[in-house]
Amino acid sequence: MFFDQFSTFDTVMVSAFTITNLQGTYTYPQAGANGIVRQFEVFQGKLYAVGDFTQIGGELAWGLAEFDGTRWWGLGEKLLMDQVYQIIEYQDKLVISGSSREVGQDGLIRYMSWDGKALQTLGFAETGGQMEEYRGLLYLNFGHRLGVWNGNGLVFIDAPGVDTITYFKAVNDLLYLRGFSGQHCVNSSEDVWVYDCEATGFLLQFDGSTWSALNYSGFADCLNTGAITWSYHVWINSEPEFNWSVLTGYQNKVFFNCGFADQGVFQEFSYPLEKIYTLQVIDNSGLYLTGRNQKAPDYSGIMHWDGEQWFTLGEGIEGQVLTIKDYQGKLYMGGWFERAVGEPMTNFAIWEGE
Repeated sequence: MFFDQFSTFDTVMVSAFTITNLQGTYTYPQAGANGIVRQFEVFQGKLYAVGDFTQIGGELAWGLAEFDGTRWWGLGEKLLMDQVYQIIEYQDKLVISGSSREVGQDGLIRYMSWDGKALQTLGFAETGGQMEEYRGLLYLNFGHRLGVWNGNGLVFIDAPGVDTITYFKAVNDLLYLRGFSGQHCVNSSEDVWVYDCEATGFLLQFDGSTWSALNYSGFADCLNTGAITWSYHVWINSEPEFNWSVLTGYQNKVFFNCGFADQGVFQEFSYPLEKIYTLQVIDNSGLYLTGRNQKAPDYSGIMHWDGEQWFTLGEGIEGQVLTIKDYQGKLYMGGWFERAVGEPMTNFAIWEGE
């Protein structure tokens, strides 16, 4: 900044961080995954990986694999799925969502469960994929509405004013939902496509019975959903860009991509990364995030927040890190990347250190 007689002045908000570099190393598995790793999850003492891969750790896997600490075992050949989107533990089973690869059912979402020994279908198939447990029930995103599964039957609920649900997350006994309404848009068909169309974005919360708009005081402009535009077959967010999948709870606060809500008050909060890919809590020991490194844009920076200061885990990974999970005292990281710190490493890595 400089000062002269022609300058105009305004208040500038500056975020300052104390960042400590943790000592540790990345382990590079000789045989990684040959496709994207979307999620790691621990179930019955084993680590599970899901994604678009057909091999992981040198084993055939078809999008779903388990790791016992020594060897990977492929389970996905029994799923009949092209891609596995998510797994979640519910009622002592892993519930699995993915797209079908059966003949004549391309793109159909399938839901199955795994009890550690056998796979079983849930008995329904709908367009959707994302799942979240809330108040003892399993909520499923079917695009235009939510499905609620109690382990036996499925019922549906609508979010008021929302035509399409893009993401939802249970935090601090509330279900947060991001969606949009395209009521002013003309439905597309095979013959007529809409190339210019605006929809209204919504941020809602659900307490188990009632929907309401987010009601934090000091609600920041960075959470303004603005308009969403249909452009050449794709919905795109208008500025400011809001990565709604960056949402989690830590120390009784709700963290968003640009701040946190504490006791009904929203406070803006800058993260020490240019763009965030994922934000999650690991065993309530701290907040972990990954995102595009400001100094090296091709790298995912990997950070840990303990409530007072930031810690960085080495130089990061060359590519996008989408999931982090603690398993047997190590951090397993998955995503879409080919190298880390200059070394070959395909789509998952292991961090050992402080």
